[in-house]
Amino acid sequence: KHPPSDSEKFHLAVELLREVSRLDMSSSGDSKNPAAAASGVKNVAPFLMEVSRRLPRMVLSHAEYLLKHLNSEPYQLRSSIVQSIGFILVSEDVEEEELEENDDEEFHTDETVSPSKGRTSSKKLNKSREHLYSILLEHVYDVSSYTRVAVLKTWATILDAGVLPLDNLVPLTQLAIDRLQDKTVMVRRSAMQILTMVLENNPFTDSLSPIPYEHKRNGVRSYILEHMPTHLKDAMQDAIGDLRGNDSGRVEDERIAREELEIEDAAIQATISESASKVVNRYSLSPEAKEDSDTDNKDEDNVQIITPELIKQCKIYTFLTSALEFINLFECPRHIQAFESMLLSNNKSDVTEALRFFVRARHFDLPCAITGMKQALALMWSEEESVKNEVLNAFIQVFICGTSGSSGSGPGSIVNLEAAKDMKPLPSKTIVDNLIRLVGRSNVSEQASIEEAISRLVKMEVIPSEVFLILWSIAAKAPGRPRSIAMTILSMGATADAGIVDSASRLRHLLQAGLGEYTEEHRDWATAKSAAYALQRVSRVRDDPSSAKFLVLEQIVERLCVVIQGDWCNDDASADDGESTNENDTKQWFGAAEEAINAIFCICPAPEKIARVIIKNLEGSTFGFGFGNTVTSCHSLRLSRFFFVISHISLKLLVYTEALSASVRNANAARTLAKQEDADKAKSKRNSGDENSTNSSDDDDDDIEAELGMAQAAEAETENMVAEIAEKEIVGRGLIGLFTPLLVRIVANDNGQGQELSSSEVLMQSSVLALCKFMCISRGFCEKHLPLLFTALAQAPKREVTLRANTVIALGDLAFRFPNELEPYTPRLYACLRDESTRVRLHTLMCLVHLILNSMVKVKGNLAEICLCLRDKESRIRDMARLLFHELSKRSNNPIYNLLPEIWSQLNSMPASSLKKDDFRYIMTFLLSFIKKERQIEMLTDKLCKRFPKCTSIAQKGNLSYCLAQLKYNDKSIKVLNDHFKLYKDSLFDEEVFKCFGQIVQKTRKFAKPETKQILEELEEKLADENKMGMENDEANKKAAKAKSKATTRRAAISRRRKVVEEEVSSESEVEE
Repeated sequence: KHPPSDSEKFHLAVELLREVSRLDMSSSGDSKNPAAAASGVKNVAPFLMEVSRRLPRMVLSHAEYLLKHLNSEPYQLRSSIVQSIGFILVSEDVEEEELEENDDEEFHTDETVSPSKGRTSSKKLNKSREHLYSILLEHVYDVSSYTRVAVLKTWATILDAGVLPLDNLVPLTQLAIDRLQDKTVMVRRSAMQILTMVLENNPFTDSLSPIPYEHKRNGVRSYILEHMPTHLKDAMQDAIGDLRGNDSGRVEDERIAREELEIEDAAIQATISESASKVVNRYSLSPEAKEDSDTDNKDEDNVQIITPELIKQCKIYTFLTSALEFINLFECPRHIQAFESMLLSNNKSDVTEALRFFVRARHFDLPCAITGMKQALALMWSEEESVKNEVLNAFIQVFICGTSGSSGSGPGSIVNLEAAKDMKPLPSKTIVDNLIRLVGRSNVSEQASIEEAISRLVKMEVIPSEVFLILWSIAAKAPGRPRSIAMTILSMGATADAGIVDSASRLRHLLQAGLGEYTEEHRDWATAKSAAYALQRVSRVRDDPSSAKFLVLEQIVERLCVVIQGDWCNDDASADDGESTNENDTKQWFGAAEEAINAIFCICPAPEKIARVIIKNLEGSTFGFGFGNTVTSCHSLRLSRFFFVISHISLKLLVYTEALSASVRNANAARTLAKQEDADKAKSKRNSGDENSTNSSDDDDDDIEAELGMAQAAEAETENMVAEIAEKEIVGRGLIGLFTPLLVRIVANDNGQGQELSSSEVLMQSSVLALCKFMCISRGFCEKHLPLLFTALAQAPKREVTLRANTVIALGDLAFRFPNELEPYTPRLYACLRDESTRVRLHTLMCLVHLILNSMVKVKGNLAEICLCLRDKESRIRDMARLLFHELSKRSNNPIYNLLPEIWSQLNSMPASSLKKDDFRYIMTFLLSFIKKERQIEMLTDKLCKRFPKCTSIAQKGNLSYCLAQLKYNDKSIKVLNDHFKLYKDSLFDEEVFKCFGQIVQKTRKFAKPETKQILEELEEKLADENKMGMENDEANKKAAKAKSKATTRRAAISRRRKVVEEEVSSESEVEE
């Protein structure tokens, strides 16, 4: 008696599955009662999931009943089916069924049964499982976001159960990365969770750094190439020989090397295939056949057989190749961009999941983790405190405490900020290595974010104090770049705790390490810059010779003066490339000199005196004054350094003066407030009933009011004094003002100096930048030299990208300081958006975005230039332009609505060579998406309809009708469109215009009221009639024009024949005479 089958044991469940398969899930299946149909689907879906969870073997046997509904309309049913597939794939019952069948076959004694029956059943089961996996891969792209989420959660269940086949690892990872671009937040979050789980459950080692895998694979590759079968090796060598024999020159070397690698790869794959087939055949043969096969192999001569070691190496090579393929999925630039887009998302969950992924990626040594964390650190400037805390927690787990110290709920979890204080840190040396590696690979903007993170961690006391001791040791002893990086990290920590550098002993270390003999001997400007940056965290000291700190600072100031004066720079070109080398040396000096000047104004009690000494010394070394001789020329690099120093000192003098003025105002305000408080206290103690005390109180009030008036007068006088210093002293009557005429003549290329100036890029950049700094100080100087600055910008050579980019940034600063003076030149600033250099366009757009959002520049009349940036080739420019319009749309007056007609006119009047049709329509579609208020749509419809008579071509009318078709119409706007029919009826003969108005009618009819539907029907009839009539008229016009052209041609031919006859008659009359 046979045991009962699944159909017999679970007869009711099978019948219910059959009934489910018979259900009609189409939209017309239950048109009489759609609500009941939807309710039925909601009841069927949980039933299917529960049956699959309890009876996976039975559901797998009758899977055809469910799979037919995978393309049905209700997303609930599709979601339940894919989740049922997950229950089947992770179920142990299905695995037990396979084992039981194999066991039954092993102990079966019936000779009539085929010995391959168990294997056939196993293959059938594996085929079914592969089919189910392919269904899950396919439905990741389901039209419903709920079903996509259900599929991804099913994959997460499979990963958690550890039953994911290795063949599906790479496809699943690829799909999850692709779903990071999904428009639904739930899908993106589930996809990022899948990627995190894929890392945690990867079949490779704990380290996914590609370098060890590549080294190991290269060694295995060499072994396989050396020990592969003889016939494969001979074929490979013959192919390579033929390839090298066809070598036609050095140009083909790269192509030949690439093709040789392809041939070797093909030979290796053939070897792997043969070794795999040998293993399969050996295990599938009977014992007698195995002995015969071994005998045949021994009898073969001159053939290198596949040894067990070669089979082992082939398996290792396959494993390493799969590992590198898996790693490369995360290191692909396009995929890294997808990860970064999650960090930039407006949704908090996207940021959290991305940070969790990067934490786990760092645990597995993926290189993308460092890149991702540097991008994530930009979120330290987020307005949301929760986002900043999550970034900080991720920073702690990646660089300070490691994932092993996490106290979260699971792998890769982001701990809260309070728990971070209790986490056990990594060894101090490891933390130092992590920070040096991070800062060393970051740019200036990324270092600002790193500084913010480190300063907060220092305040929280998360970074051990031993870390800074090790950094001091590296800054003092390490050669090369680690020295400057260590000094930079120390300055970052000193932002929160000045005690890291602000002490006599630490300053002495800083003097020796950052400004000592090593820095001078190697001209290590990076270390000098880092040391000067760290000194800006030191508090200003008073002139006290008895103070050890003051004495050390005196020595530091002396060394800073040497750095600023450029005494270490080498201006003598002694080799063929000496000039370019010296220019690079001066370019590196600029950063060190800037930070050194900043440090002097931070630590010196009287920085203006030190600045005067520096300028006098530089004047002597640059122009030869004060040494008893007179020179007629000077080195261009020295002149560049001179202009840079005096311009930056002038800027710092302005900041220093304003800071002193603010200190005076604050002191006066504090003194006045204290007197007011004292008077109030005295007044409260007096007896209010005493007449004399009342009179005395009145007198005191009068004195206080008089004193307040004097204080206000003193404050106004102080402000006037500061304005006088900024306007006339710094770049006017002072020492620096003596050199401004020389600077102006050099920027203007006056007196035949043009050739010399153009030949020195460093001098051009330094002089123009110095002019911009001087203009930022004095309003009069700015107004006088604005034409010169724009002339220099327009005449700058194309190769001078840095000059133009710096000038654009300086113009942005000038617009903030003196907006009225720069307003007439605003169109010339907008013109830089069309510069050939991407860098110049990006800097220009950045400046304009900041100016516009801060209401420093009027956008009217020039916004079309920014609209063109929406179609720029550079993604950063496109994103910034979109950001500007998004921010403008948030304002209450919605300036986009007010400017749209003007933008349309400017864009529509551009020639096709400047703006393509598709670009125009993309821009207008983007802008019109911000028009959402019904009143604005109504008014905009009216304005656009009135522009039809002003269009000069049918192409402009087509663009105008396209803009109208992008609006979301209501009843009033449809009435406006119908009332203005006479304005655009003459354009309806054009198929494109007619199609756009037809789209308006069809789109509005779905949600229109009955009275509006009547207007739409009337409008549709008029559109069709005018289109038909217009097409007939247009055809008639074309025929008339064609006939007119033929008549003109005929008249011209008759005229030519008449002229020929007249010439013949005149010639005959001349002959007769």
